[in-house]
Amino acid sequence: MEKPLIVDQKELHQFHTSIGGDVRTAFELGNNRHLNCQKYAAMGAQTVDSYRLVDNSEYGARARNLRGNDIDVFPVPMDRSEVLMVGVSFDWAGSGKKFRFCSAQIIVFSGRKRPGSRKLEIEGDARQLLRLEWVGRSDSGSFEALVHAHPHWQVDAMPGFSAAPAIPTEPQVIDLAELNEEKAPACKTWLSHLHLPAAAIGWMKGEGWKGDHNDCTTHANSPASIAELRAWVGSAARYLNHQLQNAVT
Repeated sequence: MEKPLIVDQKELHQFHTSIGGDVRTAFELGNNRHLNCQKYAAMGAQTVDSYRLVDNSEYGARARNLRGNDIDVFPVPMDRSEVLMVGVSFDWAGSGKKFRFCSAQIIVFSGRKRPGSRKLEIEGDARQLLRLEWVGRSDSGSFEALVHAHPHWQVDAMPGFSAAPAIPTEPQVIDLAELNEEKAPACKTWLSHLHLPAAAIGWMKGEGWKGDHNDCTTHANSPASIAELRAWVGSAARYLNHQLQNAVT
């Protein structure tokens, strides 16, 4: 049985001290921007401490995620009226001396600048678009969800997928040749439940995944060290920034 990632207080402090600089560099925020990792919550009987990256400059903002929680976000530098914002957080379970890695999360939001505002002020609510999550192993060495991939991408919103539509009273015929993004169905609530693998290394070994819903060994991974976790977060942030810069025009 694989073991969860366990670190001591010194290792955890070093990680939190360095990860903000890694993410700032990855998103090319500039030397006038500083991301600090701050503790903001403790949850559950077995204490789980949550940390988030906070932009203490005038560009720092907050956005509400799909769970209804307001989280700290920072804007990705882009020359456009639409603002893409990113929130980064980490969860660790521990008692003060040893801490078990629970999860890391990178969320992307979309919003629009308030006209005439020098500071970053979002007009209306920011919209959660997608997230990259890595859930760690439990104390027993297993994953809570037996089939989900770790790490994984989840898409939370797409153009044309908004409020649930009214149920039609008459049968409808859809011409697939004319179907485009603007005419897409108004609601796809199942979309955000898809866990799309971000590192399914086991799929390339042996026979790969055989479809067993109680077996995630081929597509669920756990960081072997805190250095590996730090490298993954930095790489994921750089890759995400590269993709956003090239895809959003």
